[in-house]
Amino acid sequence: MENASKALLMAGGILIALLVLGALLLMFNQLSDYQRSNTELLNRSQISEFNSQFTQYARNDLQGYDLISLINKVVDYNRRTGIYGELDYNIKITLTINITSAFQTKFGGTLNKLKVGTYTVKTRNDSLYQMLDEFRQYDYTYTLDVMTTLVSNRQSLLDGTKSSSEFTNDRQPFKDLSGNVVEGEELVRILDDYSEYSAFKSSTFRILDEPTYTGDQVSGMSFQYLK
Repeated sequence: MENASKALLMAGGILIALLVLGALLLMFNQLSDYQRSNTELLNRSQISEFNSQFTQYARNDLQGYDLISLINKVVDYNRRTGIYGELDYNIKITLTINITSAFQTKFGGTLNKLKVGTYTVKTRNDSLYQMLDEFRQYDYTYTLDVMTTLVSNRQSLLDGTKSSSEFTNDRQPFKDLSGNVVEGEELVRILDDYSEYSAFKSSTFRILDEPTYTGDQVSGMSFQYLK
């Protein structure tokens, strides 16, 4: 009788141990599932946040100065490499921007810098980026207000009745990006080209189709001049 009681106690102890072990395993599996779900949620959030930096520009009323901001973001992103978390910086983003003949009509003259057609932008070496960057440097050097004033005095600067030093903040003659003093026809040529940059900034562009993706990451966007 005593042996039977001991056997029952042992069996009960084993059963309790098995129940505890089962409960621990269940808790461990639930914790693993919870951690896995959190990790997947974090990864999706990381990619979604990354994509939104670019897809927020996927509009039909995108201003030119906003498009320039997008161009800068894409070029800066494409310089990176490697994989960080769920983000693969080896996946590059390509922008295509279509300048239609309507832009030339709006500008009201022959285009010297911008050309009617489609530009592709991925790196600093792409022609559209270089053109925009060139004239952005004039804004940084002389400020937007000074450049606008120079453009509005184009004819006086061309015929020599006024000099650029009358309009610059430091009252020094205008210099090109190489540091050379320019006046007259050469200065007006720069100002005419700068006017194309100004027209681009004040234009409106629309998204063409939806952004394209490689895996879950945005990898392409296309825009066209609207007005």
